[in-house]
Amino acid sequence: MNIAPPVYIPYQRGKALLQAKWEASPAEIAGWVMLGPNVETAKEEEGAKEAIEVQLPNTGGLAAYFFHEKSAEYRQFDFALALLGSGDVDYLRVLQQCWFVQEDLDTFKPTHRFLTRAALIERWSRLPSSFGNASVVDAGASADPNATKEVIDFLNNQIRAEHLTDLHPALGLAHFAVSQDHVTRDQALFFVNEVEAIERAHLGVAGAVEVPKSPVTGITRNQVIGEFRVCPKVAENERYWGGRLGDPPKWLRPARMTSGSKGKSALWDPVLLAHALLAAKYMTTRQLDAVMRERFPSRFEEWREYTRDIDR
Repeated sequence: MNIAPPVYIPYQRGKALLQAKWEASPAEIAGWVMLGPNVETAKEEEGAKEAIEVQLPNTGGLAAYFFHEKSAEYRQFDFALALLGSGDVDYLRVLQQCWFVQEDLDTFKPTHRFLTRAALIERWSRLPSSFGNASVVDAGASADPNATKEVIDFLNNQIRAEHLTDLHPALGLAHFAVSQDHVTRDQALFFVNEVEAIERAHLGVAGAVEVPKSPVTGITRNQVIGEFRVCPKVAENERYWGGRLGDPPKWLRPARMTSGSKGKSALWDPVLLAHALLAAKYMTTRQLDAVMRERFPSRFEEWREYTRDIDR
């Protein structure tokens, strides 16, 4: 039985998929990459003929790779190695070197969600019943212009009490968030489940605090057929899409945002739909550029980011 080789996609495309599907920030993607995949493949010893699959605990992480030019191989990505010798700890910069496996992104369901320090301070600053209106901000005011000192003190105390784990993808688990080094401190990530536990125990919040998100508007079945003309003739195009939208093939599934029901169409993300059509070679980059520019102008720049490394 022949197993198809993995399809690797560059970071910018993978980021767009994760943002569309999970509304993930680049920092959150870095957190998932830090946690790593659930399964590692390793050789038992040097020269072993077969790889051995090692089952790891359910980390909820995501495998990422870098392309090793000398060997023309994709190897497991590691933040520490990527930053080695640079004197830099900016994990968002080196994250752009990553490649992902398309199938991993299609099936990925995060076990953990993350908040950056700035996002957490903003979130807690919107709880007036829990915190006063102190106007004194910390020394990193440029990074957190609206943060109150009370919120920041509470955050730091929760870290010191080990109720809140702060992590840095390049440096590991440690109290970087209370450091005087603004670079490492401001890049700290926090587990959302721990944040919510603190909110229930200390801040009187019964459920999760809603964080405003930029909604991605999906398109209906009829809009897909009308806007994405795989076949030039209307009847042929309708036949092409008919079965595929009702029971989408594997390559098309990541573009579906919601499943349909009787009398209600499924919703599709036009950017992910265009990406799927391009990858499956049903439409060209130029054709899809025209569709996205003319029919979905608010998403055109996102589409261009997706395909910036493709010749036009």
